[in-house]
Amino acid sequence: MERAARILLGLLAEEGSEVGIVDYYLRWLLGFVSPFAFHFLVLGALLTLVGSLWLRRARRWGRWRAIPLVMKLSGLAMLACFLCWACTPGSPETAPITGPINRRIEQVMGETPQAKVGAFLDVLRRGDQAAALTMWPPNERLGPEFEERRHAVTRELSALGSELSYSILDIEWWRTCCEPGVIENPHDAGFARLRVAVGETVYIFDVLARMGYWGELEGYPVRRWRIIDVYPEGEAHLAFPWPLPTPTPGPPPLELTVEDVTIEVRPGVIELEGRIDLPLGTGLGAELWRDGKLWHWADLDTLHTTVGEDGRFTFVIRVAPGQPEALPPADYVAFIGSTDPTLGLHMPARIEWGTHTLTPMPKRVTVEPTQLPTPTVTPTPSQPTPIPVLSPTSTPEPTPTKAAKGLTITIVYDNNPCDERLKTAWGFSCLVERGDLTLLFDTGGDAETLLSNMATLGLDPATIDIIVLSHIHGDHVGGLDGLLAINERTTVYLPRSFPARFKEQVKAHACVVEVHEPMEIAEGIYTTGELGAGILEQSLVLVTGRGLVVITGCAHPGIVSIVKKAKEIAGGKVYLVMGGFHLGGASQAVIEGIVGDFRELGVQKVAPCHCSGDLARSIFERTYGEDFIRVGVGSRLEVSMMHEGSCVYAGSGAVLARDVEVALDRLALSYRRMDEQDIRAGGLEACSLLIVPGGYTAQCVDALGEEGFEQIREFIAGGGGYIGICAGAYIAARRVEVPGRPPGLGIIEIENQRRAGTGIRTISIVKPEHPVVRGYAGKVSIWYQNGPIMKAGQGVETLAVYDGGGDAIVCTTYGRGRVVIFSPHPEGSLEGGS
Repeated sequence: MERAARILLGLLAEEGSEVGIVDYYLRWLLGFVSPFAFHFLVLGALLTLVGSLWLRRARRWGRWRAIPLVMKLSGLAMLACFLCWACTPGSPETAPITGPINRRIEQVMGETPQAKVGAFLDVLRRGDQAAALTMWPPNERLGPEFEERRHAVTRELSALGSELSYSILDIEWWRTCCEPGVIENPHDAGFARLRVAVGETVYIFDVLARMGYWGELEGYPVRRWRIIDVYPEGEAHLAFPWPLPTPTPGPPPLELTVEDVTIEVRPGVIELEGRIDLPLGTGLGAELWRDGKLWHWADLDTLHTTVGEDGRFTFVIRVAPGQPEALPPADYVAFIGSTDPTLGLHMPARIEWGTHTLTPMPKRVTVEPTQLPTPTVTPTPSQPTPIPVLSPTSTPEPTPTKAAKGLTITIVYDNNPCDERLKTAWGFSCLVERGDLTLLFDTGGDAETLLSNMATLGLDPATIDIIVLSHIHGDHVGGLDGLLAINERTTVYLPRSFPARFKEQVKAHACVVEVHEPMEIAEGIYTTGELGAGILEQSLVLVTGRGLVVITGCAHPGIVSIVKKAKEIAGGKVYLVMGGFHLGGASQAVIEGIVGDFRELGVQKVAPCHCSGDLARSIFERTYGEDFIRVGVGSRLEVSMMHEGSCVYAGSGAVLARDVEVALDRLALSYRRMDEQDIRAGGLEACSLLIVPGGYTAQCVDALGEEGFEQIREFIAGGGGYIGICAGAYIAARRVEVPGRPPGLGIIEIENQRRAGTGIRTISIVKPEHPVVRGYAGKVSIWYQNGPIMKAGQGVETLAVYDGGGDAIVCTTYGRGRVVIFSPHPEGSLEGGS
């Protein structure tokens, strides 16, 4: 059957040409000669056909109609099973079935490294150098040296003519999905290096399937192999940069020049055209920003293109479903960068247009590499990462004098940029600080970059108490030697599966704990133990007041499996998952399935980096919104170790504190009462949120005084939340609207106007998507009791307005904290009966 297939396929496609559509599907169909798939397809079709014909003849045989009917239904069921299997996207669950079948397809199609090398040499044996050069395509990025090699090697081998004989000595299989390296299982390989004896000379053939081949994770899809380099043994490889060179500090010295840029804006479409100094066929990706924020207006599938002839590129970016087609005047920025991992390009080009207009750019623009800005996301009180705020110069500067209480996580090694002072390199490492304990999770790919970044951040490696290594790959353990040369008093927790030689080397400088099962490293800090079947890996689980924080190195065992294990070990909700998610080459369907699993598991926030991939990060950001944290080297996250709860100011002047307490009781939320003495004594350190209720504004100001105000400012600037209701809204402003207009907290830029009155008022929600008012839209009735009529200033977001004019609900950020101000009473009123 295979011989007939090859004869038929030879008639459909010329040797060395691209496979046509008929050719491809015939090869695909003829690949199902494995017993499982072939029997289901052929037997199902046969039963359906025979049963249908028999059923037509048996209409006049009443009692025998059951047999052909059962045959036909059985055949249809088998065909349905086959179609379900054929249409199922690749995944680890389908790999045991699709793997053997797809390997058979590759053999029938001649899509193996051995077959490619054999076909190449067979063509040269016939003296057809042109056909051989077609099978070994040029690479403009590698320059004239590579082109000279292509022609020289082809001539040398072709000169042997009919005497050309060869034998494949051995094959080295390489992983290409994340950390490149030699592996034993050829099914997971995306690259092969073959040693081939041609006469008396040994040649090396580098054969690539594709970068980012994930093997089992994507169900072992069919690979299409191609020769990318051939050279005599001992010469340097040119086309494939592995084994990896020693990482060089910082991003590569690559400058992008974007020329002849034109921008056309139509309803629902933004078309960007230009020329960029990247090779033909290079993949490009784009991100859109509007007024300094990452903008989720576009359909993700339209944010990708490739470089054409003469470096020309075109992005036709279309509106995503549910987004408005009209583009209001604003400052727009498009970041364009290469998606080709072999270029090592981490910094995209920046294209700006529309300074509150939609005016296109000049025709010629030279763009220097630019670091992506940090999104200025509207905050919620539980967000742990610092959010930059642009405050007026007259606003009191938030300078907390006390260190934030809780857990601090600092990424000190990553391939994603954040802090422009730091060096980026492929790998991951983060420092966890909690009280007197300092823990380093992974050590990145090299000590030079790791220690340089720590020094820049003011972190002392000699203070590290514990080092946890996730898995054996070099981009996670490469910095360990240099670290132990500085700090030999640390304890290293590593998987038991690590090579014995590696463990002995570490034991010579530090105490070693071999991990196999889950264990508690320190109070509230766990390791998952070794997980996975191929690459064994451990992850870190931290118990905090807000829930579990899960840190992963590369998530080789599967990010969802790791999160499930974390919940099994430590219990409770998952507050944050961060680190490498191992989704750099996964499809959109696979990533969206994982996002759905995260939602089902109750994961509140995500911070993917390292090997997570740009597509995965964009999908997580689109789904999680404000609960997505964009991180890179230098990112610092703080999580409260206190049990999440509120502090209600119930001191002098807060006569309506009881209304707030009743509302919190009804919602089953924990809180503690606090008066002015508690606040002045530093009692806010025990809380994550301060609620200042309605009451007598002047009494609140007198009772708290400047000392109490300073404590509140420090609390918010250090990451705390503030909700001010009525009197709490008055004192939050720069000046308090009471006789004498004494200074207020100055934590929000608003102007308050006093207005007397009590009763139900109507407000209109203007930003129903905001977390503070989510679930409400349109007009809402709410209790009002002499609250201020507010006018939002710089950096303040209006969420609701009164029908008669004036802002009713506003919010902003102050330092690392969030401020939400209510003029009316969202808690209702016991006195008013609401």
